Amino acid sequence: MPKRNKILLIDDNYATNFYHNIIINNLDTSNEVDYCTDGIDALNYLSNKGKYKANDSYPRPDIIFLDLNMPKMNGIEFLEVYKNLSKEQKGEKLIVMLTISLNEKEKTKIKLFQDVIDIENKPITEEYLSKIITT
Repeated sequence: MPKRNKILLIDDNYATNFYHNIIINNLDTSNEVDYCTDGIDALNYLSNKGKYKANDSYPRPDIIFLDLNMPKMNGIEFLEVYKNLSKEQKGEKLIVMLTISLNEKEKTKIKLFQDVIDIENKPITEEYLSKIITT
């Protein structure tokens, strides 16, 4: 299985991030896993702003797992801003939207974003991660 350089988890739930990190480490699919707890934090991370300002280059994660429902800025609001980031600031490859519940209106909105390659229920499984890593 190929190994990715960096995976970014964007989720306000510590337990979910912890669990996803275990899955990623069990499969040894990434050299590095970073976390952001909401959309604003993630945009700062990707743009080297705020507490991430000291970084010399943009992090460019290979895969971004993005929670739909978060405080401050939800997943759809994040995608509205993300689509306007420069190529250097965006993730390298793809975004997977994660949720525990999804209505048709949200699904329709999410499908409008070219950067989102899939919508998946939380938590991710080893089988799903294996599939995404080889995409």
